[in-house]
Amino acid sequence: MFTSLIGHYPGAVDAKKRSIIPAAFREALRAEKSRSIIISRSLSDKPRELCFFFPSQWELVKENPLSFLSRFGVKEEDYDPELFFGNCFELFLDEQGRILFRQDQLEEAELGKNIIYVGVNDHGIIRDRDEYEAERKEKVLARKQKRPSAALRENKQAGAK
Repeated sequence: MFTSLIGHYPGAVDAKKRSIIPAAFREALRAEKSRSIIISRSLSDKPRELCFFFPSQWELVKENPLSFLSRFGVKEEDYDPELFFGNCFELFLDEQGRILFRQDQLEEAELGKNIIYVGVNDHGIIRDRDEYEAERKEKVLARKQKRPSAALRENKQAGAK
């Protein structure tokens, strides 16, 4: 069974490096009968994020890692299994639904207290919340500027008649 991850959910890292997994993701993990996720360093060109997989997704990645990583621009000659798998760690949820981050993961991704969990279909990412929100607003604004306004579309349609 493959679990699709969607949505974005604010989170926080406490003083003990713990974070509550969003309820929607905890429910999906329960459906998989699992209490763990696999976390790796960023797979994209954004070094300030962590990537995570549910067990069902991880099984697919393990079967053909290069196929999965090629979506992030990793070429066969650049693929280093030791680097990829050596930086993946299974983190278990405690009874409150929290994971305990490794210090090196938080430092490498430069994550502070306020984070955001983002579902990206076959994996998820964890980023700085403020940075993510600012980037998301920029993307939405750019998309709006590319689309003609409703009034402009109506004028074009009226002129075509």
